[in-house]
Amino acid sequence: MLKYRGNKLVRTGFLGVVLAILIVLVGLSPETLTSMATAVRYQAQFSDAGGLQSGNDVTIAGIKVGSVSNVSLQGRNAVVTFSLDSTVPLGSDTTAHVRTGTLLGERVLTLESVGSYYSSAAGRLIEARFSILTSVVIERRRVTDRDQLALFEAVATAEPGVARVIIAPNIRENLAGRFTSSLSATRYLELASPVARRLYRLLEVARAEDVLTWRVSLERLKELLPLVQRYPSHLQRVLQPAHEMLEAAGVVRSATVRQQQREWFVDYVLAARGV
Repeated sequence: MLKYRGNKLVRTGFLGVVLAILIVLVGLSPETLTSMATAVRYQAQFSDAGGLQSGNDVTIAGIKVGSVSNVSLQGRNAVVTFSLDSTVPLGSDTTAHVRTGTLLGERVLTLESVGSYYSSAAGRLIEARFSILTSVVIERRRVTDRDQLALFEAVATAEPGVARVIIAPNIRENLAGRFTSSLSATRYLELASPVARRLYRLLEVARAEDVLTWRVSLERLKELLPLVQRYPSHLQRVLQPAHEMLEAAGVVRSATVRQQQREWFVDYVLAARGV
């Protein structure tokens, strides 16, 4: 019987481990290998990460961008380790939240990336902070011009002058690249509620992404609009008239507020553009 001793035993054991690893890697798909090679690991600390477990999805704006690899306790807090593809940019003020992601109550880790902006010139997300307008100048009309305004019924006599604005370069680049969502000015002005108008803008952005339904957490919607109410019942009372206006205007077919586990969501079913 052949026996291995000393460095021969170590060398043989090392080769066996390498061979086992190669066998596992050969069995993986190219996509899996690429994901493993380019993944970046992050950690987030929560006072309560109840229901979150290894394998749960990590999402940004409802799109899966990674997965949870481990949930452990550190003192009284939960430390969640998750991996993202290196191509996913995160802004400098990114925050993480544990939310319900499916009708069955499965939890997901949601990232809200603040500070990143898509640049059509760069062809990718960039981290930037800028003003939408770089210059606003209102040129007052001369007295003689104002006297003539009464001759034109379409022009309000209180009209102060001509406003000239300069849009920031980043915004101009995206406008030229047609990274825009179109709004109906008539429909927008017919919405009497400011909340309904803001919702209309958000819904048209969702429509531009070719979706028929849009689900958003009540807490997130509160931040987007924004609203100052704190409690779900108060938020629903503010949203209800806006939802009725949007349904009457043919923007949405339905808007339903429902609770899943401990979190509240709003489900919108978008109407066809011609409706």
